[in-house]
Amino acid sequence: MVYRFDALLVGALFYFLSGLWSASVVSASTHSDSSSLSSSHKQELQVHTSAVAPWGYLDKSGRNKGILTDFMSELCNRAAIPCHQMIAPYPRVIQSVSTGYADAAILFVSDSVAERARLLGIVADVRTVMVGLPNAEKIHSLDDLKGKRVGVIRASYYGDEFDQRDDFQKIPLNSIDHGLYMLIGKRIDVIVSVEQTVFYGMRSLGMDVRHFRVLGEVSVVQAGLYISKASHHNLHGERLRHALLEMKAANEVERFFVHHENWVSKEGMKAVEFSPLGVAATTSQ
Repeated sequence: MVYRFDALLVGALFYFLSGLWSASVVSASTHSDSSSLSSSHKQELQVHTSAVAPWGYLDKSGRNKGILTDFMSELCNRAAIPCHQMIAPYPRVIQSVSTGYADAAILFVSDSVAERARLLGIVADVRTVMVGLPNAEKIHSLDDLKGKRVGVIRASYYGDEFDQRDDFQKIPLNSIDHGLYMLIGKRIDVIVSVEQTVFYGMRSLGMDVRHFRVLGEVSVVQAGLYISKASHHNLHGERLRHALLEMKAANEVERFFVHHENWVSKEGMKAVEFSPLGVAATTSQ
């Protein structure tokens, strides 16, 4: 089943996803950067999640929160596997998976990741969108970006075609908040981001979604569940894979990637007020 998103990026699956990269790995239990694991944690499956809201972040109480964090907690429970979750910058997550410091992670599906980890299954499809101000013209193809100032989140992957284009100016953004303020200030023309991340940024900053417009779609990338090839817990891979298949068969993945509180607000954010590419057109597919 394919899940499409439109209400909040982040973020994400996935592009995955925004650029709120933290400076250090944050442990779910100790919140400290450590080069080695305690003996108790070595017995647990080490699950790392990208430090990009709404995918993974620390709440005001210092607890791990986010779409992927909550999803992985449920998946580990279903698989009856003890898991220890940590939050880290996306590049650090990939590096940790490469070395086996992280056993499992949800990452954007790519050939480079496949060299480091074994794909257990596709979790969701993640949409990358172009967002502008309400009076901006719709963008039908990447050719329409020629000459425009395009805000992109640092270290994010937007698909091969977008990343290889050099006929428009790419403005690096440290975070989605940074990008939204630059867009409002007309210092950039377009923001490109995973839609969960951009919508979450609007919500967290208290911005009215009607002050923006989705101009078009860049790409749809897949977020996959991976287990490190260097992991000492590879036997857990089949249990995770079966648990994922069970959740997908029961349509329970949707609870996290469509109906999560960090995706569609409790107040019922209506994407039809945002643009014709909004949630009403995709979550039912």
